[in-house]
Amino acid sequence: MAGTLGRFDGAVAQTQGAAWCQLAAAGLAPTPFAGEDNSFLIAFAGVPGFPDRELADVARQRGLIAALAAGYRRWRDDLAKHLTGQYSISVIDREQRSLYLAVDRFATHPIVFRSTAGGLMFGSTLDALVQGSDKDLELDPQAIFSYVYFHVIPGPDTVYAGVRRLLAGESLTFQNEKLALQTYWVPVFREQEKAPFTELKQGFIDALRNAVKTTSESEACGCFLSGGTDSSTIAGLLGEVSGAPARTYSIGFEAAGYDEMEYARIAAKQFKTDHHEYYVTPADVAEAIPRIAQVYDQPFGNSSAVPTFFCARFAQQDGIRKLLGGDGGDELFGGNERYAKQHVFAHYDRVPGFLKSLLEPVLFNVPGMDNIAPLRKVKSYVEQAKVSMPARLETYNLLDRFGIAKVFSADFLARVRPDQPIEHLSSVYHGTKAGTQLNRMLALDFKITLTDNDLPKVSRMCEL
Repeated sequence: MAGTLGRFDGAVAQTQGAAWCQLAAAGLAPTPFAGEDNSFLIAFAGVPGFPDRELADVARQRGLIAALAAGYRRWRDDLAKHLTGQYSISVIDREQRSLYLAVDRFATHPIVFRSTAGGLMFGSTLDALVQGSDKDLELDPQAIFSYVYFHVIPGPDTVYAGVRRLLAGESLTFQNEKLALQTYWVPVFREQEKAPFTELKQGFIDALRNAVKTTSESEACGCFLSGGTDSSTIAGLLGEVSGAPARTYSIGFEAAGYDEMEYARIAAKQFKTDHHEYYVTPADVAEAIPRIAQVYDQPFGNSSAVPTFFCARFAQQDGIRKLLGGDGGDELFGGNERYAKQHVFAHYDRVPGFLKSLLEPVLFNVPGMDNIAPLRKVKSYVEQAKVSMPARLETYNLLDRFGIAKVFSADFLARVRPDQPIEHLSSVYHGTKAGTQLNRMLALDFKITLTDNDLPKVSRMCEL
């Protein structure tokens, strides 16, 4: 897919007295709104929000470009700390001859960038950078290895060497040929606060209701509906806040064990939605796979992109312009089974060392342990519990289980670090401001599951 491309050249700024930026847009990626305000050239995608009342008034009266300019004039490189919503922004300061880039707290609208001779090239997609580059970009073997390991390429890496993308909650400043990255937001877990359950419950429901209300007001809005807890909750709230039956859309498969339509129908009946169903055929999938592959600008292996595309297309044909979805509910609220599973494994950390020294030699060195079912289970438990977090989450990783030497050639493996994926997980997991295993896992899922996986899956398929 094409996208939006920008260039910033500090050398031109010095010779001509003004920084310059070229912005070109094409294809499916969100086209930014661009404008000038005094010495600033500003472009943004999405809808940045302004908690500051003064800036909110500027946005209402003079528009978002003027509000972003006023905010940048006040806070400079800390601008993103004072924004909410889903956005990516670029600000070129002609007087300071500097460039500022930022994405929101989940990098909903991505920015990729690479250094050039004396400047910086940046864009909304890798395709835009490839088309705008004066030479061919080289594939990064490490990124390819990470893709096979994770089925996505975790940021900040991309499939091209020398091309990075801004991480969620990150901004970039480029001035005097120097690039500086700043993490302006990380999740903070307030683990010691106590409140009555009824108060927490009402606050939770109010937050969900407000989110559905504010995101559904601007356009004809519907809802993905799988029948699970998350999408069903959103469907019910959408009908409540709109005062009309929510328009819900479900995809089915004529295959035993894969069709969840029964659950979607239960939810649709419960919340009295205006429900729509479509059953995907093998011919549909064969026709869609090339289009789906083409719209991703680097390898992406989430197979549920296929039903997401058909559900989005089905809704668009019905006049819907925006779809709310339940993706991410488990990762936001701790609903996945793996959180409970890892809690069970964590109990082993509290077993006294002298007991471990007695138990482990028996389990792993005495012949015949695998032939006794209860002991086989204990051995499997200890084997996994002995692996430290977050590496324990990858105990069943297919690449490790199959063997990297059977997947990659020796020449390729000589160009990569096979332990880099685990190092990446560890840096996120242990860099989280949290005191409990559960919250560190949630923060890891914010980064890997949501930002690198679920959001690209849904947003790209809706763009397509």
